[in-house]
Amino acid sequence: MTVREGLAAATSHLGSILAWAVIAATVGLILHMIEDRAGFLGQIAASIIGGVWSLVTLFVVPVLAFEDKGVFSAMKESLELFKKTWGESVVGTISISLIFAAIGVVGLLLVLGTLFIGSTTLFFIAFALFIVLIAILAILASAMQGIFTVALYTYAKTGSAPGIMPPGVIESAFAPSGRQQFGPGNI
Repeated sequence: MTVREGLAAATSHLGSILAWAVIAATVGLILHMIEDRAGFLGQIAASIIGGVWSLVTLFVVPVLAFEDKGVFSAMKESLELFKKTWGESVVGTISISLIFAAIGVVGLLLVLGTLFIGSTTLFFIAFALFIVLIAILAILASAMQGIFTVALYTYAKTGSAPGIMPPGVIESAFAPSGRQQFGPGNI
């Protein structure tokens, strides 16, 4: 699928995607309220629930964009697809986050390193560049997560990764080399 085809598919289901955005925002708001009002245990519970919610609803947008389903049917389909690819979903999502977080940490360390040089001007320039770096990393991480999610959605629906991906990339995301691979056909 090309970018144009993907955008066309999403645009044709814009109402459902917007309805999903309202539901996702509402759940996020409720979790934030729990964090604020329930103290430390509420923060832990909200974090766990939020993490599970994010993983279980990972495929909602691809289902809405590529299938003619309503929001609640898409949530149910997302859960079923997640059950098929839970290992790949978790490993891929965490891996993408860790890679971009590591780059951000290196940038932060470089900014902090400028403090030892003693130049206030250099520090503020480095800090401004760090803010730009964080914005770029956030955009790239979001794009990579979207690409991975659609590729994993395709894998969950068809049993094979999209043709543009190297063979075995998704299939081996959760399987150590030489061991049984987890996928739709062998869970």
